[in-house]
Amino acid sequence: MTDDIQKASFKAESISQEKTAVIVKADVPKVEGKEKEYEKEREKELALRIIHNVCAILAYRFCKKRNCRP
Repeated sequence: MTDDIQKASFKAESISQEKTAVIVKADVPKVEGKEKEYEKEREKELALRIIHNVCAILAYRFCKKRNCRP
């Protein structure tokens, strides 16, 4: 995924029938004059937004099949 400024990838790997590992790698552009920690925080925030959106979509699909509310 990209917006031509930030880039991120999402990967899901099956661990067992009940568990799946999710790997999100985010890369944001460097900001002049900011510390490396600031960049890492922006990357974490982007990764968490992606996970949040994927979970919201999955909850919607799960509940739609079972006629419940997410």
